[in-house]
Amino acid sequence: NILDTAPEERFDRITRTAARLFDVPIVLISLVDANRLWFKSCLGLLDIEIPRSISFCAHAIQLDEPLVIPDAEADPRFADNQLVTGEPFIRFYAGQPLSGPDGRKLGTLCIMDRRSRHMSTTDLQALKDLAVWAENELNSFELSQALLIKRESKSRVRSILDGIPDAIVTFDAQGVIESLNPSAERLFGYQGHEVIGKLLNLFIVNGNAAAGNADTVATTANMPIEPLISLLIPELEIDHRRPNNHSTPAKRHELLGRRRDGSVFNLEIGVSLMRQGPPPRFIGSMRDISVRKRSERALYQLASIVEFSHDAIIGQTLAGTIISWNAGAERMYGYTAHEAIGQPISILMPTERPDDIDHILEQIGAGHAVIRSETVGRRKDGRLIDVALTVSPVMDAAGKVIAASTIAHDITELKRNEAQLRDTFEALQRQYDATERARTESRAVLDAASEAIVLVGPEQRLISVNRRFVQDFGLEADAVVGCRFDELKQHLYQIFGDQQQLYQIIDGALEDATSQFTHIISQQWPELRKLELFSTPVVHENGSFLGRLYVFRDVTREHEADRMKSEFVSMVSHELRTPLTSIKGYVDLLLDGEVGELADEQAHFLKIVKNNADRLIRLINDLLDVSRVEAGKIELKLEPVHLARAIRNVQTLFRPQLEAKRQHLTLDLAEQLPPVFADVGRVTQILTNLLSNAHKYTPEQGEIMVRARLQDGVVRVDVQDTGIGLSPDEQQRIFDKFYRAKHQSTREIGGTGLGLSITEALVRLHGGEIFVTSEPGRGSTFSFTLPVADGEIKTETHVPLVKPSGRILVIDDDPDIAHLIQRYLERAGYHVLIAHTAEEGVNMAQMERPDLITLDIMLPNVDGFTALAWLKQDPRTTDIPVMLMSILPDIGRGRLVGAVDYLIKPVHKHALLNRIGQILADTRANVLVVDDDQDVREMLAQMLSQAGYRVITATDGSEALDLVRHTLPQLALVDVKMPHVDGITVLRELRANERTRDLPVIMMTATPGSLEDSRQVVEALGSTILAKPLTPEELAAAITTGLHERQME
Repeated sequence: NILDTAPEERFDRITRTAARLFDVPIVLISLVDANRLWFKSCLGLLDIEIPRSISFCAHAIQLDEPLVIPDAEADPRFADNQLVTGEPFIRFYAGQPLSGPDGRKLGTLCIMDRRSRHMSTTDLQALKDLAVWAENELNSFELSQALLIKRESKSRVRSILDGIPDAIVTFDAQGVIESLNPSAERLFGYQGHEVIGKLLNLFIVNGNAAAGNADTVATTANMPIEPLISLLIPELEIDHRRPNNHSTPAKRHELLGRRRDGSVFNLEIGVSLMRQGPPPRFIGSMRDISVRKRSERALYQLASIVEFSHDAIIGQTLAGTIISWNAGAERMYGYTAHEAIGQPISILMPTERPDDIDHILEQIGAGHAVIRSETVGRRKDGRLIDVALTVSPVMDAAGKVIAASTIAHDITELKRNEAQLRDTFEALQRQYDATERARTESRAVLDAASEAIVLVGPEQRLISVNRRFVQDFGLEADAVVGCRFDELKQHLYQIFGDQQQLYQIIDGALEDATSQFTHIISQQWPELRKLELFSTPVVHENGSFLGRLYVFRDVTREHEADRMKSEFVSMVSHELRTPLTSIKGYVDLLLDGEVGELADEQAHFLKIVKNNADRLIRLINDLLDVSRVEAGKIELKLEPVHLARAIRNVQTLFRPQLEAKRQHLTLDLAEQLPPVFADVGRVTQILTNLLSNAHKYTPEQGEIMVRARLQDGVVRVDVQDTGIGLSPDEQQRIFDKFYRAKHQSTREIGGTGLGLSITEALVRLHGGEIFVTSEPGRGSTFSFTLPVADGEIKTETHVPLVKPSGRILVIDDDPDIAHLIQRYLERAGYHVLIAHTAEEGVNMAQMERPDLITLDIMLPNVDGFTALAWLKQDPRTTDIPVMLMSILPDIGRGRLVGAVDYLIKPVHKHALLNRIGQILADTRANVLVVDDDQDVREMLAQMLSQAGYRVITATDGSEALDLVRHTLPQLALVDVKMPHVDGITVLRELRANERTRDLPVIMMTATPGSLEDSRQVVEALGSTILAKPLTPEELAAAITTGLHERQME
């Protein structure tokens, strides 16, 4: 009864809602007949029916779920359909089947679009909800038809009531249920016999159905019957003019229904008077409107989205008159809805662009679905804004475009940002171009470098390598760049000699962001090379750590040149030192009167020879030191050193030169000066060089001062003079090799300019610093620092010059030097044996068993080290002390093999005798001599040494107490009257200390009056006192008595 009927608003309302909800141009409520598809409501199409054979809906009614075709052109079922290939050019289709009360498929609610699209789960549910709405309207149409024919037949009415989808319940004025149809049974879940006779409020929940979703109702109570009947029945007004007193249709109410299972739903109920009575009877038509309510809520939410959208949403006629205006439009353009509605849309456009919107509206009227464009809008205050427009057609039920909907989005800020982004992009592009040029230039520079270079990042990945790296190590750049360093371990093992050392060097520094280092390594593949590895951190200007740069420089030729230079220096020094040793030695013998007394002129000539020989030796020593400094081969024998004693020794050494120029040397040495951690020989060399310069460049009667003190945790020494001084430029270069100040006196004095360069290197090797302050004509002060020592000072001893029947074997291939050493030793009282080869010397040592052997290193055929090894391997000679002699510096090898000492040629007589005496006198008793008079100290030391004692000296009481704390002697000779700390104070300190309480002490005095004054105090402190000058016999008796008493104790 619905086919071919006229259009109805209730169905058109559904299609319009769907069009707005899904933003589609075509919506249909279709009914499928045998040969055709007929449209009860059609939006977007002119036809009201099409052949069933070409319809999409004929496919949809065969399903229970929606049929969705995202892209008809891609679907083989519809690709050649005339609705797809021609008007209306359908690309998208979604249709939900519509069923009758008996479940039979009647048709569809479908939506279509001319573009492909997809449906979300939410969209599908919304389509289903609208389809339920359409089903209810279709079924409601059947109910109205049934009521019209009720008068014809009660049985027919009964069948109609049973067949319609609405729930029909009859009840009396008290609300007692009399009957209900099958739809009511399905709706509420009860059988008829279960509820007949019960009250109608069984189905109604006490709540506000208008409030919204039934799912959110919290109450479980039923609505009382009286209010329910009062709500429903008073609405019925009896029309007596109508036949059979039928009532007018009643108002329909929205309540909350309850099913048997307790679920609550939205219920619509309309009550009509079925019979006036008595008693009156009523019929109630009820339906589940939960789906409709959800749809209404969805529509409300959609309307809220439109109203509260930040974008402007504007409706206008095709003529350009504004007909709707949301809050977003008011915010964007500044007009209220009252001001805007009814105005031409051109008020929102600049005066110079009035035709922009007219052109768009013409396109919409011509059938264009959606138009998007960017233009300029004008606010109420005249300010121009950039806007993005999306204009869509608004159609009537017949699909005719009747208006347009415009969504305007303010893109002013976006445009501004885009402009800034363009500017930024252009700036970045310029920076990139500059960076790329710099990178290309840097790459060219790196590839042109003669060193192999690799940059390793903080993540230990190789970032870049240059061409030389690839060439030298046989690696492809693409194969290593990006690899982690530890992934290249196998390559390192192939390329380098000491692979593990190199791996540890590089791996240990990968995360070091501060330090630099240099190492010498060996390459074994693809070529043998010596490489200098230099590494430094790479840091960004903002301070971030970018990685480490490793530079491999081929130093093979440099090492070969260094080796050749070392060999040359060694050869030259040997060839020079060897004759110089003989020249100096024999000149010394002549000057010592070895061949008789010399005439004055002879002695003068020999002293000239001696001075120049000494000068040449110093020059050779300086050249060798410079060579060793450059090669890094100077090794220090670091130990605690008594710096004050070293300074005094150098003072004694320079006394003749100072007296010759009548210069005055002052020592300012701090009391309790701590020992320094140094090489005593090198410290003496430093002091000698500085004092020598001060002496040479200070005029006659000038002043020189040596000052030493503890400062900032180190010991600082100043050598100050009143000499010629230095200019600021000269001070900057004074430590350079071969540099000499430009002064007349420097040309007169002569020199190589190496002394200060060597001095600076030696100070820095000790971990100290050296610097100069000076003023031309006012003198100079050279200052250096040395680290403070933690350990104990080794005591300095005077070795006894005994004349035993000891035998010494001299092994030297140079006959002149061998005979010179023989002369020195025989004059000192030793018996000397001579051998000129290693083999001869070892054989003689095995047969003669000497007390000591002096052994030259550079022997023909077999060197001295090999000979020393032979001696130490033979039980007959293993205990014989061996003293090595050579022109080469001591590198410790001899001591490792078993030598007891090492002397560098040319050998000085006193040094040789002192060393030999010390070696042969190791078991003799130590005697401490404390006296401020140097001549007395030397005289006592000579007497004690000849008596076979080892002698330790101190210049005052403070130094003596310091020495005793480190090394305990067997006996002490102490002068009573000394500066700073006198002898009596020393004696008291020794007796107060448990360690030195029993130490034998002999006090001495040169003042006759003080002898008796001091005797009582001295004897009370357990000591004896002697008057100076002492005879050897008195000294020997006192020492013997003191040592004997200690042994008895």
